[in-house]
Amino acid sequence: TVGALAVRAAVAPPRADPEPATWFSVVMPRTQCTLGRRRGVPLPRAPSLRGATPSGPIDIATVSASSRSSATNGRIELIRCAGDVDAETTNGHIRAELDEVTPGKSLRLETTNGGITVSVPRAVAARVDASTTNGSVKTDLPITTTEFKRTSLRGTINGGGSADLRLRTTNGSIHIEAR
Repeated sequence: TVGALAVRAAVAPPRADPEPATWFSVVMPRTQCTLGRRRGVPLPRAPSLRGATPSGPIDIATVSASSRSSATNGRIELIRCAGDVDAETTNGHIRAELDEVTPGKSLRLETTNGGITVSVPRAVAARVDASTTNGSVKTDLPITTTEFKRTSLRGTINGGGSADLRLRTTNGSIHIEAR
């Protein structure tokens, strides 16, 4: 459905595909979202993007906007993204490759059963709050720490800035990579 300010679509899987339908909504400029298995839907580049699926992966690429992703049984991948990012899944890993971390915006990645890998530019200035129950936390970037244990890391990258990176998993490891 196309309205004056929004695009809303439901993608129903073919009958042979066991995945339930995946939904997303976009509020307007042009990008590519892949929903479920091998489904690509060109959308306007968006100041706001929301996607959810009860089963199956969510792949979002080249979005410089506010994005919200939620899956129950599936991984989430965010490639070449920027802006305010919020992604959560119950059973699956999360991978986020950020072109930039926008000052004043937050990045929240949470999963229960899966690891988290986030790739950020070396020059990022952000506060970091990362923790896992059954796993470890590793970083490629120098972080001025307020807390550092095998299962948690809190501190700042490049002086902190106004961006927040909040990373949580119960059963999995967290890796902060430098781009």
